[in-house]
Amino acid sequence: MAMKQLPSSVKVYSQTPEMTEASVPPSLLSSHTTKAGTWGRIVVIEGWLNYFIDGDDAVYELSPGIPGIVEPEIGHRIDPHSPVTFMVEFLR
Repeated sequence: MAMKQLPSSVKVYSQTPEMTEASVPPSLLSSHTTKAGTWGRIVVIEGWLNYFIDGDDAVYELSPGIPGIVEPEIGHRIDPHSPVTFMVEFLR
């Protein structure tokens, strides 16, 4: 499974505050999902982090300009093991 593209019809309706490797909630470090119909976009502001999608053997390195796309109801997690600042946008 490769990282999908956002459908053109979705719009941002919410976003998290900016987070760092020190402030990321533990729930984002283990597999979790979004609800049906809810997409996500992991936006890195500074630094980089690894993004993993359940069932996909790839490791996606996210950095400024290279977002992570979160599909509805698909398990995923991040690994922010270096200095990073990022946020998550939610779309539907």
